Amino acid sequence: MNKFCSTVIFLACASTLAPVAHAVTVAEARQGVQAAIDKRIAARRQRDVAAYLSTFAPTWTLTNVSGATQTYAQMQKIMTARLSHLPLSQMYKMSWQMTSLTVSGNQAHATLAVQYAYPPRQTPKGTVYVYQNEVSDSIWEKSPTGWTQRSDQLLYDSKVFSKRALAAGERRTPGY
Repeated sequence: MNKFCSTVIFLACASTLAPVAHAVTVAEARQGVQAAIDKRIAARRQRDVAAYLSTFAPTWTLTNVSGATQTYAQMQKIMTARLSHLPLSQMYKMSWQMTSLTVSGNQAHATLAVQYAYPPRQTPKGTVYVYQNEVSDSIWEKSPTGWTQRSDQLLYDSKVFSKRALAAGERRTPGY
C-alpha cells in the first residue's frame, strides 16, 4: 500500500512540475511576432548578427517564389558578410504589416506584407528610388525565450523603380 501511495504522489508531483505549453491567444501571438520582427529590424540597424539570427529557429528554412530554399546556416553566412561590410547608409529601410494571423497551440501562422526601401540611385535620367515588395507566409513558435520563426515561404516578390519617393505605406506594385 505504501509503495502504491508513494508512486501516486510521485506521479502527481511529476505532472505538476512538467512544463506545459499553453495555447497562445491571437492577441499574444500578434504582440509576440511584432516584437520579434521589431527586434530583427533593430538588430539589423545595429549590425548585430547574433540578435538578428536569434529570431530564427536553427531549423529555419525560407522557400523562395521560385521554390528554391535557404537554410539557417546559409542565412547566417550571408548576414554575417552583409552586416560586417555594408555601410549603414547602403542598408535598406524595412516596413511591414501583418495582413492575417491564425494561432494553433503555441504556433502562429502569419501573412506578412513587407517593403524594403533602398537608398536612391543616381542615374543619367535623374534620381531613381528602388523598392522591393514581398508577401510571405511564416510560421512562428513561442518558447520560454520568446518567439522564433520556423519557416518562411515567399508568395510574392517584386522590385519597383520610382522617380519619386513613395509615401509611408504606399504600394506601387500591381496586385499588392
